[in-house]
Amino acid sequence: MSEFRISRKPVPSPVQRVWLRRGLDQPGGKLPLFDDYGKQIDPRTVQACIEQGWAEPWFANPTKRDWLVCKLTAAGRHQHPMLVRYQAALMPDRWRRL
Repeated sequence: MSEFRISRKPVPSPVQRVWLRRGLDQPGGKLPLFDDYGKQIDPRTVQACIEQGWAEPWFANPTKRDWLVCKLTAAGRHQHPMLVRYQAALMPDRWRRL
């Protein structure tokens, strides 16, 4: 593997980015278990996001033990470009100049 690949910062895939984006407007950053069409989110997507630190397990689901309920981490919130602009808009002017 080249050094470029080793030193490159990981970036979410389009599928991962869509899943992470859906947690932005949820209470506590809860990430959905299902997509917009009612299909379960691929566990590989969930696991890859956990491994990169963009999501973290939130709690064990007592009803369905194989479903992993996750929430966004601070690193996961920064993976969406619109969020950076949104946070900048909420930030008081005196903080922007720092």
